[in-house]
Formats: sequence, structure tokens, C-alpha cells
Amino acid sequence: MPRFRFQWANIPEILRTELARHLALPSAHPASFQTVFGMRPKTDFIQRGWNVLLDTWLFHDEPAALRIATALRARNIGDTSIDHELQYLQSCRNSAGLRQVVLAEFITLGEISADQIRTPPHHSVTTPSAPTQQHNPQEQANPLLNLLAMVTAVLKSNASTKDVRMTQEGDLQIPFGSSKVFLTIKAEPLGIRVFAVVLQQIQPTPALYETLNHININLPCGRIFALNDYVVMESSIPIEAFSPAHLVGTIETVGFIADTLDDRLMATFGGTMQTSQAPEDTIDV
Repeated sequence: MPRFRFQWANIPEILRTELARHLALPSAHPASFQTVFGMRPKTDFIQRGWNVLLDTWLFHDEPAALRIATALRARNIGDTSIDHELQYLQSCRNSAGLRQVVLAEFITLGEISADQIRTPPHHSVTTPSAPTQQHNPQEQANPLLNLLAMVTAVLKSNASTKDVRMTQEGDLQIPFGSSKVFLTIKAEPLGIRVFAVVLQQIQPTPALYETLNHININLPCGRIFALNDYVVMESSIPIEAFSPAHLVGTIETVGFIADTLDDRLMATFGGTMQTSQAPEDTIDV
């Protein structure tokens, strides 16, 4: 199916009206959304508008709700024992993993011309019926779910990454020496973020920043940086550059660097090394 440029005007007016009211925008005109959120929305828009998107959009758009629920269940987000899509989505926390999945579906909604969109009714309190099995050309497979499936298959088939597991936030986690490597499937742009928390509970200082800058000069890929009370090593793989060898090589590089540097940096700057807990949303960049 051909892809179209995202346009705020393609979002149904009823949905824009509810979003504008909830987000305190001056009007529901597409220009108001473009001024605040840009030409294309990012995850901050989903974070702020999730409740409206759930009640006003997904309540009436069963195929989109089903695709999002399927992708989130694959990431083990929310109460996956709930069968009903809307009730399940209500159980999901507004986390980074959820926002990435919903963003991809919302952008697809905005790429469909306005006359192709089934506008939800103004007044409807009925429970959505069971999802239809009919195939609609607009009902594309969620690209995040497809990429997640490919990545998981590569990891489980490789000796150094086969111990992968899914965190509560929907990231993939792989142990690597004294560290852990995490993979986040990103929607905008579509790709993979590979990162490891080198240290946490650390106090950033000018000396720490200077040391990290020197390390970055010699890194074979990615970057190491301090954010809040974390030191993070990360590298990204755009979808255009994805291959099994590139993925595994990036994971091993990020993991090796984190495993090598964590105790050395801790000896000089303090902090603690990565624990079994997945990092919080606050370290997302």
C-alpha cells in the first residue's frame, strides 16, 4: 500500500476537537496541533493525549484497537489476561513502550486521506462488538510488531543473545557480564535503540562529563552520556540498516563497553552498577 504524508487534517474532526479541549489548544484546527506538536506527532503527544485517544478514537476503531492490543501483548505490557481489547488497553500504563506502539498507529491514521476514515458517532455508549475477521486494505500490520518479531527471532537464534526476556516496560533485555543490554523498538523513526545503563545513582560532575567526552572520541559506535543520575551507553539501528549481523554486533559492542567501563567509572565517580530492574522511562532520550 502506498504511504502518504502525515497531515493533522486527516485526523477526524471529532477526535481533534476532544484532543484540543483536553490539551487546552486554542482550537481544533490542524494548524493548532502543528504549532504545538510539529508536522508529525512524537511520543510526547501520545503521553499527553492517551486518555482521549483511548476513549474517543480506539473505542470506535476496533481494527486499530486490536492491532495496538496485539502489539502491546507481545511486549507483555498491562494485564495480558484480559481478552477484551478496550478493557485490556485501559489496564496498560502510559509507558514508553505503549507510547511507541500507539504513535505508529496514530501516524498511520493521519496518513489516510480524510474521506477514507470512518468517523466515530457523536453519541455512542455501546460496547464494541468482537473484532471482525474481514481484511481491509487500510488495516496494515503494525510495523513495530513486525520489527519486534524479527528482532526476537534473531536474538533467540544467536548464542550470545538467546537469554533475552521481555521487561515490564516492553523492552527486550539481555544479560551481558556485569551489565544488561536493553532493546527498544522505536516508531519515529522506525528502528532499534540498543542501550545499557553503565552506572546509576551517580552525581554528574564536570569531571564526569569530561571523562565521557574523552571516551566518546574512541568509541567504535554509539555514544556514552550522563542523564539525570544515570550513565548510559547507547547505539541506534535505523530500519534501513537492520540486519541480523548488525543487530548482534551492536548488542555485543554496547554490552562489552558497558561491562568494561562500569566498575572503572564507579571506582572514580561512585554510583552503583546496573541491577536486575529495568531502567525507568526517565532515561529515555
